Amino acid sequence: MKRKKRKSRYNPLVQFGAPKDTVKVLAGLERAFVAGGGAPRMSPDSILRPVPKPKRKKMAPTGRPRTLLKKFNAKRGGNAFPKNVDEARREFIRAQPCVVTGLFTGEWITREAWMAQTLPKWWKCRVVPAHVKSRGSGGKDQGNMIPLDSRLHDWQGQIGWPAFQRRNSWQSRFEIAAEFERRYVERGGWVDRGGAPR
Repeated sequence: MKRKKRKSRYNPLVQFGAPKDTVKVLAGLERAFVAGGGAPRMSPDSILRPVPKPKRKKMAPTGRPRTLLKKFNAKRGGNAFPKNVDEARREFIRAQPCVVTGLFTGEWITREAWMAQTLPKWWKCRVVPAHVKSRGSGGKDQGNMIPLDSRLHDWQGQIGWPAFQRRNSWQSRFEIAAEFERRYVERGGWVDRGGAPR
């Protein structure tokens, strides 16, 4: 007696040409789902619960009181390189007009076309001693400073001296610093035994 072929149920995956392996796998998952009575239940151990953060371990005491780093170092007077600082020379430079604008501290500066557009249109001049050779590379105050407005000095630090000089068509910045050093000595600057300015 011939066995009758069992009619297969309608399967849309077969109708739309899905691969046979994919049809078999999905059919097996469907049978397991029906036999299990629906969606599988999660065990209590598999449920995620909020967990408190672990406490930080306390470091063993060193026996010394913990002190915060001071913002102002009294020994250095607030300067990174105190041995190269000459306050008398700095005060002399601050009293001079800015070499770029020709204005003294307290006067108003108007932004010009060659200046950075990030600068405000007007601001009050505040002359500061600008080092032509950076202090980090060993530049001292002696014969190494020119009077420059603080905002222009910050801008010069961003673009560098060569680019700043090209915009101003200056002579050598070292010659300008030497000229201000000569003026300082002529007006009573201290001179050591060798005759060279301090």
